[in-house]
Amino acid sequence: MTRPSFIDSHCHLDWRSFADERDAVVARAHEAGVNAMLSINTHPKSFASLHGLVQAYPNVWCSVGIHPCYTEEEGTDEDTLADTLRACAQHDKVIAFGESGLDYKEARGDKDKQKRLFRIHLQVACQCDLPIIIHVRDAEEDLITLIDDFRRHHPELRGVLHCFSGSAVLAKKAVEWGFFVSMSGLITYNSCRFLLPIVREHVPASHLLLETDSPFLAPTPKRGARNEPAFLVHTAEKVAELKNMSVEQLARQTSDNFFRLFRKARADAVLAP
Repeated sequence: MTRPSFIDSHCHLDWRSFADERDAVVARAHEAGVNAMLSINTHPKSFASLHGLVQAYPNVWCSVGIHPCYTEEEGTDEDTLADTLRACAQHDKVIAFGESGLDYKEARGDKDKQKRLFRIHLQVACQCDLPIIIHVRDAEEDLITLIDDFRRHHPELRGVLHCFSGSAVLAKKAVEWGFFVSMSGLITYNSCRFLLPIVREHVPASHLLLETDSPFLAPTPKRGARNEPAFLVHTAEKVAELKNMSVEQLARQTSDNFFRLFRKARADAVLAP
């Protein structure tokens, strides 16, 4: 029987902790059945190196965007950001904008600037017909208000709430918007048991994605180790249990969901299981 084939919809392969063994990390992912990955940009100043990195792997794509924790860094000029994002999106293998969003827990600086930069990402996403990868921490109410307002004029906006750790209200909103909800290793933590009924009851399988957010948030039983895409299978096992699906069914469903959202990604790039 063919083993399940997964896609890690959110990882950071350009992170320094992978630098000495990146080829081995990608190879271990394939061995574990994780046969494609989306490596996420957190600032355009690092886009060129990330884009160069993904060229080495036929089964890895990338994004471009500014993480809300980096909105105060050099190179976040609001007057030029849209042009920068559009220019980067013309490159091959760029299939999304982000991660962008709102972070009122870790980010320093002006919340209003976070909102302005996030709106620019949303506008460019619609102009370029690419999805937005959304980060949100301690900012649910403002995020919901901002996206509700934006979608009144741009109902075509599509995206994903990455590394979901929010409320049932936010999960239901995401489904209402037609967005996807991406589950990370958090779903395996005892400290995040509040997520279990949310995923079970409020996120249909048709709206689910899987991610590692590696090198962060290693799932149980790898918690405490540096996370990597191969560990996605542990998250998948937990989500499959919650959705009363086999792991094979979940793999097929979340892979189909990935290609429905990230339309620029090529299914033939996924390595054979």
